[in-house]
Amino acid sequence: MNKTMCVGSRGVNHPAWNESFYPEDLPEEWRLSYYSNEFRSLLLLHDDIKSLPDDELIEWLEELDADFALLYGVEFDSFFELSLLPSLLKQRLQALVCDLTVLQLALLLKGVVPLPENTPLYLRCLQGVPNDEQMQQIRRRGWRFCWQGNQSYSEGCAPVLFLDGRLSLRELRAQLQLFLASDAIESDKLLLVLEGQPPSIEYLRQCQILVDLLA
Repeated sequence: MNKTMCVGSRGVNHPAWNESFYPEDLPEEWRLSYYSNEFRSLLLLHDDIKSLPDDELIEWLEELDADFALLYGVEFDSFFELSLLPSLLKQRLQALVCDLTVLQLALLLKGVVPLPENTPLYLRCLQGVPNDEQMQQIRRRGWRFCWQGNQSYSEGCAPVLFLDGRLSLRELRAQLQLFLASDAIESDKLLLVLEGQPPSIEYLRQCQILVDLLA
């Protein structure tokens, strides 16, 4: 299978980027457009759009390349807020991503989660390991866990890898090779989301070059 991988960041509103990436005179509401002109994916956060007028957000969405991979990060206790998102944004999302603990996962599985139509939910369990019964419930609902290296799940993983932007390029390469070789991922379009302090823009660029070589 020929695989492609897009590199992106967790959010775009990072103070460290104000001097290293964004031009000094760039209005804050133009950051999404400026970012998406260079990178091919993004985990969009509520903080990225909370002060952005709907018409500005919709204009950005309408101008996005069709192959731009857009995820949206939703908090465990904020699923109800998804109904407030503009329809075009919900239609444009590849998936929702939720970070949670095993305890929160148990609570989530007991309720009805109001997801936008045809939008997958990808989970990251950052504390604890789901049991077999929880895994079965998750599969029945069509949810997926993000691939997490040594904690990866045996089948049906979401095609998303989260990595710390402070890894050395050698460490990054090793993680990418494991990710690309995993039988648990069926998609041929993969996403690498870099998080951290945040990662430097130069690091993001180097990652894109590396994944283009590997994929």
